[in-house]
Amino acid sequence: MYSDVKNVRILVALLKKHGIRTAILSSGTCSIPVIHSMEIDSFFDCYSDIDERSAVFFAIGIAQMKREPVAVVCTSGTATCNYLPGVCEAMKQNIPIVIITCDKDQNTLGHLTIQKINQHNMYASNCKYSVCIPPIKDEKDDWAVETMISQALLELDHNGKGPVHINIYTDGDKKTFNTPGLPQVKNIKRLGYSQLLEKKHVLQTTLRTSSKILVVTGQISTLTETCVASIESFCKKYGAVWSAEYVANTHSYCSLNTYKVFEQITLNEFKRSLCPDIVISMGENFASYGIKSMLKLTHFSHWLINPSGRIVDAWNSIDNIFECEIQDFFDVMNSIPDVEQTTKYQRLWDTKMNSIKIPDEEFTSLHVVKKISEISENVKLIHLGILNSTRLGHLFSFPKMANVYSNLGALGIDGSLSTFLGQASVLKEGIALCIIGDLSFFYDINSLYHTDIPSNVRIVLLNNGGGSEFHLNTGIETIPMLDEYISAGHSNKAKEWAETCGLQYMSAYDKIELSEVLKNFMNPGGPILLETFTDLEMDSLAIKSMYKANGYSDEASYKSLGLRKILTKLVGVQKSQKIVRMAKIWRER
Repeated sequence: MYSDVKNVRILVALLKKHGIRTAILSSGTCSIPVIHSMEIDSFFDCYSDIDERSAVFFAIGIAQMKREPVAVVCTSGTATCNYLPGVCEAMKQNIPIVIITCDKDQNTLGHLTIQKINQHNMYASNCKYSVCIPPIKDEKDDWAVETMISQALLELDHNGKGPVHINIYTDGDKKTFNTPGLPQVKNIKRLGYSQLLEKKHVLQTTLRTSSKILVVTGQISTLTETCVASIESFCKKYGAVWSAEYVANTHSYCSLNTYKVFEQITLNEFKRSLCPDIVISMGENFASYGIKSMLKLTHFSHWLINPSGRIVDAWNSIDNIFECEIQDFFDVMNSIPDVEQTTKYQRLWDTKMNSIKIPDEEFTSLHVVKKISEISENVKLIHLGILNSTRLGHLFSFPKMANVYSNLGALGIDGSLSTFLGQASVLKEGIALCIIGDLSFFYDINSLYHTDIPSNVRIVLLNNGGGSEFHLNTGIETIPMLDEYISAGHSNKAKEWAETCGLQYMSAYDKIELSEVLKNFMNPGGPILLETFTDLEMDSLAIKSMYKANGYSDEASYKSLGLRKILTKLVGVQKSQKIVRMAKIWRER
C-alpha cells in the first residue's frame, strides 16, 4: 500500500514515468510517506544512507556509472542542509540528481515547530531548478502538483544536465498507507529540433489519422511571411483549422478569428461538433476567456510549440512540448505529399463562424466599434484596451494586414494608452487606432501630456461612465450600489485635456452624431480623439443580448432602454445610473 498523502503518490508515479529507478533514502520521520511508498514498489532500487551528506555523493557515483538520474530523499530540518556539498558537486559536474526534501506545514515556520526551517529554494543557484510542492486539497491542486513536479524532472537534462530540487510537504496522514495504487499521471515529453526530426514519421502518422486538428495561436507580435505560409500549408495538408485572434497578428487568409465563437458557444455544442482531437498551440495569452474555459472542459492531446521548452499548460492537457521555432515545427510536419481538400472539421467551423449574430439596436459601445470597423480600411495599427475594448474589437472585421495589440499579459488597467502611443510613434504610414475604455484612458491620461502625438493617431474613447465589465459579470441586480466604488462610476469628460494636448476633439451621444463625426474621423490631418458617451448598463445589456441571440445565455434582454437613453441625454451617465438604481431599490422594497 502507498502513502495516503496524495502529493507523495503523484511524486512517486512521476518518478516512475521518467524512469528514475535508483533512490538513496535517509532515515527520518517527515520522509516516511515518500520512503515507504518507494521501498514497497519493486520498480525502485533503494539504498539506505543515514548520512545525508554522504548520500548525495553516493548518488553521484551511481549516476556517473549508470549514466542516468538518481533520487535522494531526506526528512526536514538540518538534514536538508547536509545535502548542500553534494548538490554543489553535482551542479559543477552536470550530474542529474533529484533532490527530494520532505517538509512540514509552511504556516508553522517561525512558530517553534521542531525540525522546521525555511527549505524553499534553499539550494538556490547551486541546482538547475527548484520547486516547492504544496498539500493537495482538490483536483486543481492535482494538476498544479503534477505540472510542478514534471517541470522539475524535465529540467534534469534540459540545456545541460544537473541536479533539481523538489521540496514536498508531507504533513497529514504521514504514517498511514491505505492506498493500493498510484494515480494516473502524464509523462510530458519535451522534444528538441533533433528529436522532432527523429520522431517526425510517428507524429505525422498521428496527425494524418486525426480528423479534428486545431492550431491555436495566442498573442504574438509578428509571424514572418514564410512562417505563415508554412502554417497555411500545414492546414491544407492535414485539414486543420487555424484559430487566431486579431492579437495573434497572423495576416493570413487561412486563419479564423474564433473569438466570437469561443465566447458564445455552449459547452454541449462545442463537444458535439467543434471539440478537437489535437490542439497545436503557440504564442502567449488570448483575448478570449472562452477559449481557456471551453478547452479545459474537454479532452484532447495538446502539443505546445515553445522555443523556451517551458511547460505552459493553459488547458491542463499538455502531452508534448516542442522546443523549437514555430516555423521549424511546421516545416518538418509538412514533409509529406500534398493533399489539399476541405475537411468536415473546417466546414463545421466555417458554418459556426458565419452563424454568429451581433444585434445592433441601441447606441452602445458595441455600435460604436462596429461603425469604426466599417471605416478602418487605412488602419495599419490597432491597440485595444483591456477587457471590454478587446472584446468589442474582436467582434468585427478589421483589415487583415493591420497589426493588433493589447496588454493581455498582466491584463492591467494601466499603460494601454502609453503602449499605443509608443507603437504609433514608430508607425511610418497609415492610421494608428486605439479603442479604449474610460477607466483605462483616464488612468493613463498623463501619457498624452508627455508625448509628441503623431498626426496619424486616432483614439476612440468609449466613455460609459465606469467599468462596464463589472456590469456584465456582476450586475446591479447583484449589487445595486455597483457604480459607487466597484465599477468606479464617474462623469468625467476628456474634451479639455485632449485639446490642451493638441488633439482635435470629437464627441457623440447618439447614432446620428456618431455618423456625422465619422465622416471626417479618418481624414488626413492632426491627431484626433473621439469620445462617445454611452450607458454602463446599456453596454452590458448589448453584450448579453448578443449572447442570447446566439443561444449562449438566457439573460433578460433590454428593458427600459429607451428611458435610460433619455435620462442619459438629459442628466448625464452617472446621474442616470443613480436614478435607475434608486428606482430599482424602491421597486423591490
